[in-house]
Formats: sequence, structure tokens, C-alpha cells
Amino acid sequence: MAINVLFAPNSDTLPAASYAEVDKLGTVLSWPQYADYRIQLAGHTDNRGSERKNQALSERRVQSIKTYLTQHFHIAPERVQAIGYSPTRPIMPNDTPERRAKNRRVEVVSLGRAQ
Repeated sequence: MAINVLFAPNSDTLPAASYAEVDKLGTVLSWPQYADYRIQLAGHTDNRGSERKNQALSERRVQSIKTYLTQHFHIAPERVQAIGYSPTRPIMPNDTPERRAKNRRVEVVSLGRAQ
């Protein structure tokens, strides 16, 4: 599942326009029936810049969402795994500004119930 958080180029700041989308995720994770579920936030970048820079950027992006979830919804940090993939998993070619924007995204993966 992808959440609609499209970051600006070279930015790890959670866009205010994306708060509602992240709030939906936080709300679901706060429901009692999901209290013991864990998720992975997978961060992606476009292919602009060095691999090292993009790796760090993708990690900072997912960390910004994790921080938002833990601060605004009091979700335990150990329930949210944050991992960056840089530009290694594009959903479309990085050949136009519009397509690059779509590759700067975060996906949510359910890791199931905590053991």
C-alpha cells in the first residue's frame, strides 16, 4: 500500500498537504484491533543525485513519517520499521519531472502482529 506522500526534491520535510494521508494511517494503527500490528515504511527517491545522498534522503523521509506517527498518535516506535531504498525501486521511469515526483514516495508494508 502506498500512502500519498510526495516529497519535494531534496527534501525530507513531511509536506503539510500530506498530513491527512498520514493521519489516516495513524488512526488505523491506533485502533484497538491493530494495537499489536507492526508496519514497515519504505522510502524511495528519484534518480537525481548520488546513490549515497539518495540513500540518506530516503531514510530521513521515512524517519520523518515515523516521528510524526509516534508523536501525534502515540504509536510505539518499535511498531514502525523505517527503511530507505533510494532510487532502486522506481514505479516508473525517471525521465520527466512528473514521473520523478511519483518515485519520491513512501510505501507502507504490513509486517503483521508482533511476536
